[in-house]
Amino acid sequence: EITVNHNTLKSDKYIIAESGIQAGKNIFQFKRSEAEKEILAQNPYISDVTISRKLPNRVIITVTEHAPVAAVKYDGKYLILDKNGKVAGVEKTQLTATRLTGVEVKQYTEGKVPIVQNSSVLKQSLKLINKVNASGLYFKKLDVSSSMIMHGYITDDLECTGEAEDLIENLEGIKAIVYDLSQKKSMKGTIYVGDDGYATFSPASSGSSGTAGSSAESAEKSASASGSSDKSGTSGEKSTSSSSSSDKSETSGEKSTSSSSSSGNSGQAVNSNTNNQL
Repeated sequence: EITVNHNTLKSDKYIIAESGIQAGKNIFQFKRSEAEKEILAQNPYISDVTISRKLPNRVIITVTEHAPVAAVKYDGKYLILDKNGKVAGVEKTQLTATRLTGVEVKQYTEGKVPIVQNSSVLKQSLKLINKVNASGLYFKKLDVSSSMIMHGYITDDLECTGEAEDLIENLEGIKAIVYDLSQKKSMKGTIYVGDDGYATFSPASSGSSGTAGSSAESAEKSASASGSSDKSGTSGEKSTSSSSSSDKSETSGEKSTSSSSSSGNSGQAVNSNTNNQL
């Protein structure tokens, strides 16, 4: 019996084949260290692997995977990058990674950081994605076409916009707004983050906008002239208003936890025979 634990990106059958361990053979007829090296050499998604034997006839393969962080389109496929920006693999889909657009890949080698047109933007993007993931939020897509302003999409209809460092500094405010929107079941609009310590929400259509800042005071109404929007608020809060409309802004002190997670799979490949046979 061969069991694979903690694999989410590759199947049990795939990893067992990489190990070279064969069903029907005695569990002592292979070297664990060699089988571990084979898996690591053939599977860039795996950062560590341990193989153990359990009498009378069981082999357990436990892996630690590189979590997919970003997916960059290249030549019709996706380069899957780990938290350090190294190419962990090439896939037809983005897996569970954030799709990164606006980055032009010139050349890549698996296991290394790809050569891109603007390496500083890639580095900044990975820093933001890692911080967002650690906070419990998840960007489905991150558009970095503009070197200064980044557009992170929590859903197809809910965008978060700002400079990378401002977004990182205001993650708690963003989470508060996302939580408030999820409670209202209205996840459409744009969360704007500035360098003043505020995250403000503008709905996709006419309505109210919520603000998360350092104060819990209620905000005053804001009016905007045609073609421009004004900011208003009390006790340090700000709200954004669209052309010819006035919106009320609310603060939310609650935090939201929205995370994406991968579930580990474990399975059995083949039934074993007795007498230490796999």
